[in-house]
Amino acid sequence: MKGSPYWMAPEVIMNNRGYNLPVDIWSLGCTIIEMATARPPWLQYEGVAAIFKITNSKDISEIPDGFSEEGKSFLQMCLKRDPASRSTATQLMDHPFVQDHPSVRAAKSSALRNAFSAPADGRHTMV
Repeated sequence: MKGSPYWMAPEVIMNNRGYNLPVDIWSLGCTIIEMATARPPWLQYEGVAAIFKITNSKDISEIPDGFSEEGKSFLQMCLKRDPASRSTATQLMDHPFVQDHPSVRAAKSSALRNAFSAPADGRHTMV
């Protein structure tokens, strides 16, 4: 295992599913916590204790005080222990916590524009 366990999804630490997109969603939730608190999640645990807590606890990291209900909901969607139940990036972009943010609106608009390309012959094709 390489890297810091504080941002690692439980399935990465246990090495039972390899690396896939739900891993990034977990890390996003951890990064949001760090941005809000200036501390990574589970920092109160060191080394092996952090690894044990992340892999064996049913709890998620403490959600910072002062987070809106929408923010708490967003983090809970990111930090679901079962990767199959964890939200996708598309689902998260539609979450009220971020859906009205200008960068999310721009990303959605760009994705929609890029979904169709206009080749030189003028026909539109889906990419």
